[in-house]
Amino acid sequence: EKLFHAQALSNYFIYGPNTSKPFYRAVGPYGMKIVSDILDQFDAALAQLRGEPSNTTAAASPPVYHYSAHDITVYGFLVALGVIVPETTDIHLLVPTFTSLVRLELYSNATVTFLFSYCDQAYGTAHDYHVDEAAMIRCMDGAGNVYTARNCRIGDLRRYIATKLNITHEAYPPCYAFPKDV
Repeated sequence: EKLFHAQALSNYFIYGPNTSKPFYRAVGPYGMKIVSDILDQFDAALAQLRGEPSNTTAAASPPVYHYSAHDITVYGFLVALGVIVPETTDIHLLVPTFTSLVRLELYSNATVTFLFSYCDQAYGTAHDYHVDEAAMIRCMDGAGNVYTARNCRIGDLRRYIATKLNITHEAYPPCYAFPKDV
């Protein structure tokens, strides 16, 4: 168990928010690009539902997007969503295991739902998935109040990401290249 905690600290140090330089403050944690792309896809889908042109470059279809990633990418994604913060103690979040599942769903009323589940793979088990009921995204209402929830309005999620992590969509260089290389 001590190794899990050491790995968790290492993950947060390497893949969590880095505020050491303006560039890193602008692009956010490694998972931020994926979160931004998914929210753009959600915006495009909502615009299509309303019969409006999308203001993003993302295509609204297909209706289901599936991403497969390593544990470190899942970790960065959870940091970007505000699921993992320095006070997080849930070992399943801090060290995502093989076959962990992160699900974001968009509903037509512009609500985003979040689910994290993991599989306890051990010899002789049925490999059942367990929903982590404590895992919640962070959102920010129009008054600037941050709250945790399993679902929130897409605007509240974007507001949290933009203000809490100092992210602007235009800040992303390709593949996290350094400014001198862009």
